[in-house]
Amino acid sequence: MHWWRRTWPGHTRPGYPPVALVVTDAGPVALAGRQQAVADLSADCWRGQWCRAVRDYNDDGWREYDDALPIIATTLELLADHGPMGPVWWRFGRRGRPSLTEALENPNDRAAYDLRQAARQAEEHKAHQELMDYLVCIDCGEIPEEESTWVYGSWEAEEQLEAARTANAALRPCWTCRGSIGEKEGSKLELRQEARPDRLECPDCEQARAVQDLGPLMLPVPSRRELVAALVSVPDELWWEVRVLHARLYPATSRGGVTSPRLVAAFAFWWTNPGGRPGVVRRWGGVRGG
Repeated sequence: MHWWRRTWPGHTRPGYPPVALVVTDAGPVALAGRQQAVADLSADCWRGQWCRAVRDYNDDGWREYDDALPIIATTLELLADHGPMGPVWWRFGRRGRPSLTEALENPNDRAAYDLRQAARQAEEHKAHQELMDYLVCIDCGEIPEEESTWVYGSWEAEEQLEAARTANAALRPCWTCRGSIGEKEGSKLELRQEARPDRLECPDCEQARAVQDLGPLMLPVPSRRELVAALVSVPDELWWEVRVLHARLYPATSRGGVTSPRLVAAFAFWWTNPGGRPGVVRRWGGVRGG
């Protein structure tokens, strides 16, 4: 405990007792320069220690004044005009000249930071709620599961988001934009959990498709040459199996394709047969173009 706290126990503010500086015998510009010079030279004494809350994920912070010396300054002319309780005091580290009581309040302390952080969290929650209202299904009134799992302001939510980003970065990219299947980092539509195996587009491209009423995404039908080449070696295309599946579910003739549905069906059967993987060349007896 500081010795002066034992001497004057009525003092409740953190830090040392304040020091008042009154300057005179010069013009307004010179007096302002003197006060600024003292403030610059004594900054290490009155500034306080800068602190941050790492888990809040921002560059903001606050100052602790337990070992700081509050310094207030004014001119003799201002004191004569307004009195010691008037708006004449400049607290080093603050702007303006408030009253004595206000000048003695520590600027940018933890309480001020907590107010700013609460405002940020409220704004984030409002933006998230607006997004949920936008994404809600018109038919069932439900929100997509991957979009409704983030709890704002929680450490667990940030860990979950980082885990989702890592997992989605390892998956195949979006078919349309070739970006991350989980969307760009920081986007309002970014997935907060690992994407489903059947997802082919990122949320942004998926939403754009829905807005333009383009219908479900159907990947291109494999050509005859691609099917024959797949008999010899495994295609290195990330969407190959999905293209084969789509060719079976959505026949090529219904979307202007040229590959025979019978050929695709026979290849799909061969591909899913445990013994029919590339490396074992088989003869497709009786399978011809439709």
